[in-house]
Amino acid sequence: MTSASEWRKYMSPTDGRLSVGPRILFALSSDKDEDTETKIRQLRRDGARSLSLTSNWTIAKRLWLEAEKLLLGDGSQKEFQEYLSTGQYHSFTMLGEWLQSDWEFEPVVRELHDSIYCNEDASLIHEGQDLETSHVGDEVFRQRTLYQKLMADLLRVESSPAHWIAERGPEVYGDFMFDYLDKCRGSAWQLRTAQRISWNFTSVSWFDGLNKCSTFQVFENPLPRMDYCPWLKKDLSPSGFPRFLWHIPSNRTLDTLELPQKVQYTCISHTWGRWRDKQWARIQGVPWEVPLNSRFNVVELPDTFSKIRGRFTTEYIWIDLFCIPQQADDPMLASITTQEIARQAAIFQNASACIAWLNYVDDWVGEYCTVGWLSGKHAVLSRQPGMGIAGSVIQAAEQGCNVQLQLTKLSAPTSGLPMWRQKLVKGHESLSLWWHGLRNLPSAYDCEPSDWFSGVWTLQEAYLRPNMVLADKHWNVLCDPAGEPTSLEELFTLNDVVWSLGEFGTQVIGRFLIRGHGIEDLPINDVVQIHMIADFRKDCPPGPLQLNEMIVKTCMSPKGVGSRVEPLVQANKRICTAGRHGRAQAIMSSMGVAEWFESKPQVEDKDLVLDMYPRAFLHEAASKIGPDFYLLLKRSPSPWATLNPFARFSGTMLPFEKARDSSYRGGLVTRRRMPVYSNSDDLHPSVSSWQIQRNGSIEIARAAILASTREQGPLSHTAVLLKIWGSRQREYQRVILSDWIATQPKALDTFAVYLTRGGWYNAGVILQGWHKHIHNTRRTTKLVKVGNFDVIQDSLAVPISQPVDWTVL
Repeated sequence: MTSASEWRKYMSPTDGRLSVGPRILFALSSDKDEDTETKIRQLRRDGARSLSLTSNWTIAKRLWLEAEKLLLGDGSQKEFQEYLSTGQYHSFTMLGEWLQSDWEFEPVVRELHDSIYCNEDASLIHEGQDLETSHVGDEVFRQRTLYQKLMADLLRVESSPAHWIAERGPEVYGDFMFDYLDKCRGSAWQLRTAQRISWNFTSVSWFDGLNKCSTFQVFENPLPRMDYCPWLKKDLSPSGFPRFLWHIPSNRTLDTLELPQKVQYTCISHTWGRWRDKQWARIQGVPWEVPLNSRFNVVELPDTFSKIRGRFTTEYIWIDLFCIPQQADDPMLASITTQEIARQAAIFQNASACIAWLNYVDDWVGEYCTVGWLSGKHAVLSRQPGMGIAGSVIQAAEQGCNVQLQLTKLSAPTSGLPMWRQKLVKGHESLSLWWHGLRNLPSAYDCEPSDWFSGVWTLQEAYLRPNMVLADKHWNVLCDPAGEPTSLEELFTLNDVVWSLGEFGTQVIGRFLIRGHGIEDLPINDVVQIHMIADFRKDCPPGPLQLNEMIVKTCMSPKGVGSRVEPLVQANKRICTAGRHGRAQAIMSSMGVAEWFESKPQVEDKDLVLDMYPRAFLHEAASKIGPDFYLLLKRSPSPWATLNPFARFSGTMLPFEKARDSSYRGGLVTRRRMPVYSNSDDLHPSVSSWQIQRNGSIEIARAAILASTREQGPLSHTAVLLKIWGSRQREYQRVILSDWIATQPKALDTFAVYLTRGGWYNAGVILQGWHKHIHNTRRTTKLVKVGNFDVIQDSLAVPISQPVDWTVL
């Protein structure tokens, strides 16, 4: 068998995004004769152009069986697993779970299982008159459950030569097809996650699971969704290893440069800055003093780690207080601190496991009951009526869903307050709880993201390791009745799936409708209809309502691979105790934007844009993120600002807003719903001349203008299909660009400015301002961004850049 290193020699940069089928063919071809290898390579390249319908599915079946041999065989498992990308390997794992009925009733999948494993001569069952319309299973088979449908679709796109994404690459497919495959895998992972949790809640004793949440649990992370932060390159070199680690057996911090080899370690994510005291403590085994806080007793942590040593799968721990020098008096330690902050991505991604220690959570009773209720609802809504029997689970869960969730209660910060003020804050919280109990008042349910979910540093850590498990103040893990931990992204995914089913019907996830659950058809327009369940919120207990509202407020979506700009967007609603000077440091590692910090870690007031982020950080972010940096939707801008000399600069082109209070939380910025442009190579060359100013405006010296009210260029009259939207136009609109510009007020200058180089997708921004002749004394044209546009036409000529003199407010 060829080694993984030999296989990787022949891999192209896009091979990690291909379907599983072509990767298996490549592995098989490496040990075949030249003629067979040529035929296999042709099949990988051309798909099923010359295959019959039956031959196509016969090949799909045999490829699946070959994949099992490679991945489950003793001699080749490790090599072939390393050869596949994270997405390809986990896609195969999910399909294996489905075919073996790990999380599904065996009779539901039996027909397909027997076709693959029990009858060597039979092809996969299929329907359709040709290759394009054929599927894995007929309509009745696929639509028994939503899980079944998505897994069947995933098997189709991974194994069927007629449907897989092969090696022809983006020059044939465009990134659109790769995005489609990523979406298939992401949707399948969502349903697999919800199905697994729901299966365990409905097939295992309810109280067994409640007991397991408060008993011994090993800190292991569940199966991840896909590659974390795919824009980051995993650093396996010594520079990606933490400088210091806490060694549990010896109770001390060790310098990893003195270790003979790399060791495995567990990362602990927690929040404490908002409750920091002015006092410091010398802890035995730690080479520097550690700040105290009012949230937990730092001095007791070494003893705690020793007591729960059996829960860790590693002897080493990375926790910021013991592994990042907290005092900057020593120049050498200060230099190490700068290095450690800049490589947080490598530290978290290289960890064997990661724990979110929520040191303010007393127990998981409310959260366990809420997850149980969501699981019961999923068991009912994702299947044909009568197939999901979960009434007893829902009834048992509802009793605990009236308990205030501790994930949704934000504590008052006490950092910097004198001791008497800290005691006053704590006393007020205790008095409120006592008064509600004395008067038998109903609980005042909070729906704010709690302490860990509202910090900027923990946002970065959640992006780097979304499969981290959640532990309460006693280090007990949130888990399901089978004792399997529920990770952060799994909790968010279960909530998202059930609310999508409950409010909008199954077609939102699976593109088809399971009827019989009180779902109505509601028209959106002449073409599209949406299927909605009336009053889903009405019968929903407080727990699921709190959890859903909290997750919505975090703006962390469990769908897709995300965009490199999203940490910057979501940080807009997070609290940063380090103030405006430390906000960029808290998220830069998850974005891969740290070169500015390595060259100049000190941030001064004159460097800040809108008192939020250093200019050097934003320029590096814009160059690395690509067009998506400028394509965010914000509150309604108005061209009036370009005419009013006293108008405040609002940064209409930037993916964040100015902080509104002392905790440095900004306003809401919405991620665009079109495909993500996360590749910096896609930026049009003219964008490199754009300069971000301290007041949030952008000075533009060159721009690629597709169309405008000032000039009727050759592209202005081209019948180009566009999707134009903005803060003033919330819905997508399909228009002809020249016709839309003609409808704009004559007093306005309107420009459609290109951001991309061209290709399958082309995108840009719509800028408007009052016509220059109104203020003819002004030299520079002032504009605001009022929307974005997308062109789905790969043959469109990319406009060349031209000199301009613009200031976009």
